[in-house]
Amino acid sequence: MIDKSEPVYVQPCSNGFDFLESNMKCLYGEERGSFENSIKRYIDNTLRECPMRTPKRLDEIPEATHAQLFGLVEMEGHFRALAEDVLSEYKRRSENGEMDDGFCLAAAGVMGLCPGPLEREQTLFPNVANLYVSSVEEGLALDPRIDAHRNIVNNIVFIMQNYLEDGLTVNWNGRHLRSQGYARNAFRGENAYYATSRASAFRHLDPRGGGDPRLAILKSTIETVELALWMDKIEFVRDWPFGDVYHGAIAQHYGIPTNGIDFTSDIKTALFFACCKFEEGEWRPLASEDFSRRESRKWIADIGGDSRYGIIHFCPMDVAMMGMYVSDPTIRVARLNPVGYQPFMRCAKQSAYLVETGHPYDLFQDPSFGEIKFRLDEKLCQRVYREMEEGRLVYPIESFGPFEDAVETIKRCKVFSRLAFEESLRARGLEEQGDELEALLREQGISVTGATGPLDQELADEVNRDFWKAYRSSPFAEMEAKVRPMLCI
Repeated sequence: MIDKSEPVYVQPCSNGFDFLESNMKCLYGEERGSFENSIKRYIDNTLRECPMRTPKRLDEIPEATHAQLFGLVEMEGHFRALAEDVLSEYKRRSENGEMDDGFCLAAAGVMGLCPGPLEREQTLFPNVANLYVSSVEEGLALDPRIDAHRNIVNNIVFIMQNYLEDGLTVNWNGRHLRSQGYARNAFRGENAYYATSRASAFRHLDPRGGGDPRLAILKSTIETVELALWMDKIEFVRDWPFGDVYHGAIAQHYGIPTNGIDFTSDIKTALFFACCKFEEGEWRPLASEDFSRRESRKWIADIGGDSRYGIIHFCPMDVAMMGMYVSDPTIRVARLNPVGYQPFMRCAKQSAYLVETGHPYDLFQDPSFGEIKFRLDEKLCQRVYREMEEGRLVYPIESFGPFEDAVETIKRCKVFSRLAFEESLRARGLEEQGDELEALLREQGISVTGATGPLDQELADEVNRDFWKAYRSSPFAEMEAKVRPMLCI
C-alpha cells in the first residue's frame, strides 16, 4: 500500500540503467553486478590491451584501413538490428500474452546480462555484467543462482527494453528527452589530427596556462542563456511535444561556442564529419589539396596537427551509461548526454550526444575514449559524401531562416541583458566574482545592461510562424510522443 503521507509522482520511465545495477547486484552479488567494478574492469582491460589509450602524439593512435572502417559500419548495423529484433519479439510476446521465463532468459543472454550462447563482445551490453569464470565449476555455480531469481531476470529485460526503444520520452537525469534507440558506441569524427580535441569555448586558451577560463565559459554561457531566454518567448518552443528543450545543444548546433563536445551513435555520421568540410555555406568532401601533406592545411600544422589523417573517437555506451550512477570519485567516465529531438535542430538522424567539459579538458586524454586514425583520400571522402546524400542524411534540408538570423545576432552581440549575465554567473558558480568578471568583459568591449536582450518578441513571433510552416513538412509532424509512465514514491 502506498503511504499517502509522502508525495507520489508519475513521470516518464528512464532508459533502464538507473534501475539495472540494483537488479544485477541482487542476481550476482557485488563483485559481478556492481557498476563500479564493471567500469574499473573495462578501463583496466582497455589500458592493458591498448597502452596508448591517452595518446599524446599521432603515432600513438592505432591506424585503421578503409576496409576496417566500413567493417565497423557493418558491425554497428548488426547490433542495432539485433536490438530491434529483441525489442520486437518482446513486444509481440507481451501483446499476445506469450511472455515466459525462457524467453526472458534468452533475451538477457543476448543483452549480455546473463550467460548465453553469444561471446561477450557479441552481446548488446558487453561491459555491464562480470560473467567471466575461471573454471567449468565456477560457471555452473551461476546457474542455480539464476534459476532461483528468474523474477529478477524478467525484471532486467523489462527495464532494459526502454534503452532499446526509439522515440520514447524518457527521464534522463531530470530532463525529459525523446530516446533515440539502441546505441552500442558513441563516435566523434574529426577531419584532421588537431593534436588536442577541446570544446569550442576553450579552444583559444593555451591548455598549459594563459587566458582566463572563467571568462571563456561565462561569455559562452551568457550567449546561450540570452538565446534561451528569447527562445522561451516562442510559442512553439514552449509547447514542444518531444520532451524538454535542451538550449545548450541548440546553441552548440548553430555555432555558439560552448563547453560541449558533440558525439553521435551513428558511425557513418562520424565518418561524414571526418571526411568532409563546411565551406561557403555547404558541405563538401575533402579534396587532395586538403590532405596530401601534413601541412596541407597550414593552420592545422601551426597547432601541431596533421592534415593527412581523419580521427574517430569512440566510447562504449554501456560504460558511459554506468558512469552516470557511480559515486566513487576516482572513477571518471565521460557523461554522454543525449540531445533528443529538439526544435530548430536539423539533425534528427544523427542520434546526437553531448559531453559537457571544463578547461583544460582534452578528449584525447580521457581514458573513457579510444581513438583510431585513418589516411584520408579522395575516393574515401567521395564515397562517404555520396552515401550520406551530400550531407542530407546528416542535415536534412530545412530552412529556419529567421531563427538562424537570430543566432547570428547573438554571436555578434556586444551588449547583453543583466538577467542573462546574472543567470550565467549562477549557472557557473561565479556569483561572488561577478564585479570582477563584468569589468573584464568591459575590457573586451562587452557590456551588461539592465535592458532586455538583443532579440525581441516581434522576431520570436516571426520565427514561430516560420517554424510552423517548416514543421508541417518535416518528419516531426508524423511523430507521436510515446510515454511509458513510471510511478515514483
